[in-house]
Amino acid sequence: MKTLYHLNIIFFSIILLIGLYTLFNNDAIFILLTSVFFFGLFQGLTGIILFLKAPKDISRQLYIGGLILFGILCYTEMFWTLPPIPLALYFTYMISIKKQTK
Repeated sequence: MKTLYHLNIIFFSIILLIGLYTLFNNDAIFILLTSVFFFGLFQGLTGIILFLKAPKDISRQLYIGGLILFGILCYTEMFWTLPPIPLALYFTYMISIKKQTK
C-alpha cells in the first residue's frame, strides 16, 4: 500500500505541475488531458483490483459505486465531468488511510 500511495502522489504531482505549466503555455493542454486520462485509468484499475481483494471494505465499495456512477454519466453524456475530481481525491484519501493503518 505504501508503494501505491507514493505512485499516486507522484502522478498527482505531475498533473499539478503540468496544469501550472498550461497557465503559461496553452499548447500543453493536450499533454495535461492525456496525463489526466492515464491518471484516472491508473486509479480506476487500481481501485477495481483493491475492491476485488477486499469486497467487504466499505471504502472500496463507495469508490466502486463512484466509478459506476461515472460510467453511467459518461454513457448518458450528462454531467460526466462532475465525478472525476471527487473520485481522485477519495482514492487518495482511501489509500492514505490504509497506508497509515498497516
